[in-house]
Amino acid sequence: MTTSYDRGSIYLLPVDATHGLDPARIVWKQDDQAKPRPVHAGVYRLANFQIERESGGRDWILSATAPDGPEVVVHDGQETAIDISPHVRIGWEGRLDGKRYALSLGLTGHAGMELSLFDTAIQGTDPRVPARFELRERDGTVVTAGTLVYG
Repeated sequence: MTTSYDRGSIYLLPVDATHGLDPARIVWKQDDQAKPRPVHAGVYRLANFQIERESGGRDWILSATAPDGPEVVVHDGQETAIDISPHVRIGWEGRLDGKRYALSLGLTGHAGMELSLFDTAIQGTDPRVPARFELRERDGTVVTAGTLVYG
């Protein structure tokens, strides 16, 4: 098993557990990313992946989870490459409910998996990168501002 990024991990769940396959967590570190990892032949579902990158002297982690992620087929004696897209899609939705305005945020990525973006420099209990917002009138006046919770 190989992947398209230098540092990170994947978590594979067997699609049919009756074949005796165990879940597989595979980790790549920067100094050994070129080495393939052994995985038993079978059909798995990509349940989680993490891509780690350094930028601006800080480590960033893009983490995705999906109970119904894409299938990965591993054949005996063959190298299987998982090409995971690091792109992030941001979806905003606003809804007026009487006098209240509801705002929601969704981050998705590879195969529609739900994402969280972590900055290892953030101290405290929640290292997710905050999703800050401002709601403005047409003339630019800020009506409200805040931070949305996601992930």
